Amino acid sequence: LLGANVQKIPWPKCMKKSEYLGIVKSIVDQLWLHISDESNSYYVTTLKRNRKLIQSLVSPHINIGEVDRIRQEHVAENNSNNTLLQIKKFISKDSVISNKSIYSLSSSVTGRMTISSGPNILTLKKENRSIIKSRYKNGSILEIDIKSAEPRVALSLIGKSVSGDIYSEIMNSIGVKIDRPAAKIATLSAIYGASHHSLKNRLPNSASSIHVLDSVKNYFRVYDLEKVISEQKRDIGYISNTHGRKIFSNEPSVNHLIQSSTVDVSFDVFENLFKTLDKNGVEYKPLYFIHDAVIIDVDSSCIDLVYKSCKNGFESERIKTVFPVSIGEIR
Repeated sequence: LLGANVQKIPWPKCMKKSEYLGIVKSIVDQLWLHISDESNSYYVTTLKRNRKLIQSLVSPHINIGEVDRIRQEHVAENNSNNTLLQIKKFISKDSVISNKSIYSLSSSVTGRMTISSGPNILTLKKENRSIIKSRYKNGSILEIDIKSAEPRVALSLIGKSVSGDIYSEIMNSIGVKIDRPAAKIATLSAIYGASHHSLKNRLPNSASSIHVLDSVKNYFRVYDLEKVISEQKRDIGYISNTHGRKIFSNEPSVNHLIQSSTVDVSFDVFENLFKTLDKNGVEYKPLYFIHDAVIIDVDSSCIDLVYKSCKNGFESERIKTVFPVSIGEIR
């Protein structure tokens, strides 16, 4: 290729299709940082903000002793090698610092985050997150989760909000006696478009799964949302989420709208979380985003301050909703 005009080289034919597509997706992801066309305000503001938050993530330290323990357990139990291969991607040859995870926000129709290369924290089993260790002496790895993110976003679409436990609120509102696990399954089935069959074994004999699911759909006004989505798709050819992201799909659904909106709402929360931690002088490093959760590394002297900073939750100004969060330590 020396002396060749690189603009005329047929790059798609010079490498594997998967490698070429990977390079193109990577370039597209980086381009969002340089867009200045005001007619695409979502890409100028929200997506650019999301990418900057992702770029602020720091690769964590890896507990090699914990990696060895998991490896020995899998060998002893003759388990699949998939877990070990997945963990191996986190380990750098030259350092205790993990290899970097590269996120993509353009690989799905809704903008839901994926990992395009590097270790995949999104699919690493929860029990294996113990391979992550703190860079601080006696520090802690904390996971901060947005409570019931998608149901709360779904309620915001119809002008509702719940400050407490959303599933308890649903139990008390739909006029059917069900327990919290059933209310949770019914809620997720309603907003994801699932059938009533998964509810059957969770309900008392006196309750109809069809009636319960229909009651929850009415609570979230799913049928009204479906009508709005259908009309918008018919009129302009796409639907938009709460932040203005365009969703192009042959059959857009309530699930598409809620999932896409939750992506951007989660970044609203993460942004306000980081601002609050910074304002309160917390010594921490953000490590990973896992959809509606974030993993941070915190100095031992600041752990109580993290809990205090998070006790009132964080608002998404865009949808005027406060999202409570839960905090758990990864050991």
